[in-house]
Amino acid sequence: MVGSMNRPIVIHNVLPRNEIDALYPYFDRKAPAINCLATWTYNNASYGKGDPISWQHPLRTDLIFEKCATTVKLKMMKHLRRPLKLCKIHVNGQTAGQNTVFHRDFQEDDVWTFIYFNQHYWNIEWGGEFVAQSPDGVYHYTPYMPNTGAFIPSNWEHKGHPPNDLIGNDIRTTIAFSFCDPKIHAQIISQTTRKWY
Repeated sequence: MVGSMNRPIVIHNVLPRNEIDALYPYFDRKAPAINCLATWTYNNASYGKGDPISWQHPLRTDLIFEKCATTVKLKMMKHLRRPLKLCKIHVNGQTAGQNTVFHRDFQEDDVWTFIYFNQHYWNIEWGGEFVAQSPDGVYHYTPYMPNTGAFIPSNWEHKGHPPNDLIGNDIRTTIAFSFCDPKIHAQIISQTTRKWY
């Protein structure tokens, strides 16, 4: 990619089947695998603004998340045409009506966030779009589609819309992989509360 981004870049068929299947036990609330302890925690302070409550998953340091991050990174590098280094993984869940607020993941340039839609099945009528605002003030909506994702500069305002009531008793989950220019990696990870990379 030459020049700056003016809209999210959407990638379909993000992960190969073996990585999708290895991730699934972490998100299967009906029959989680014992070895992954697929537990979700309630959270309402992700950005310190008294955000509405959402769900977070604590096990994003397991090796399968890093393996998937490597796959995502290589696909992003094809578009950006520059080296990248993983700096953060965030796993989020929302049930019907759990709105979040617009936020930025990082303030710096040369940091990008890839939002991966990891549900095996999703009915488009359930909503759950990813929305990002580019610097020109335009809002861009990416529908939630399994094994698809979108990436943006991390300093763009963005949020995930919750699913609507048609979802019933299910959950919208995403994995946010953030990558930065290797030259600023130490600076970027110094801002995170947990340091894994």
